[in-house]
Amino acid sequence: MSEVPLRRFTVLCVFAVLLIAGCKTAPDINPIIPVNDCSTNGQGKQHHDTPVVCVDGTGTLSVNPESIRVFDVMSTDRRTPPTIQWVTRPGGGNLLIEMKDPGCVETPVDCNGHGHCGAKVISGVGAGAKEGEEIKRCRYTVTLDGRVLDPDAVIVSCCSEQ
Repeated sequence: MSEVPLRRFTVLCVFAVLLIAGCKTAPDINPIIPVNDCSTNGQGKQHHDTPVVCVDGTGTLSVNPESIRVFDVMSTDRRTPPTIQWVTRPGGGNLLIEMKDPGCVETPVDCNGHGHCGAKVISGVGAGAKEGEEIKRCRYTVTLDGRVLDPDAVIVSCCSEQ
């Protein structure tokens, strides 16, 4: 066996190992709106496919929007459930989200420890529901640096404009 093919094979193997080692999967939760939208005006995003809740602890703990309505599936891909995201305003601290009602989102809610949490709506939760029908009201607890608030999320059957 010649040394040249063996060297090429070795170089290819090293390259493949470095390529694989250098790759990492994307995080499960990524803010859909720029974080500065929460930081500059404290406004979340009330969108049935991509809701973002801004959590503000600069005074009395509050969320915007106070209640969100989210589809049971994405309007653009009926096989994919939407993700609800919570983002703190600057200096937000330790954010935790805990669902009070089972069967709403995949649990536990994924929080990164830096003011950002996300949770996917449970796949199939709206099976058989009529378009626009309220499927489930989901209460949850927002905890930010020990302060607690109890807003809700409403899952509705895709694809009404309610």
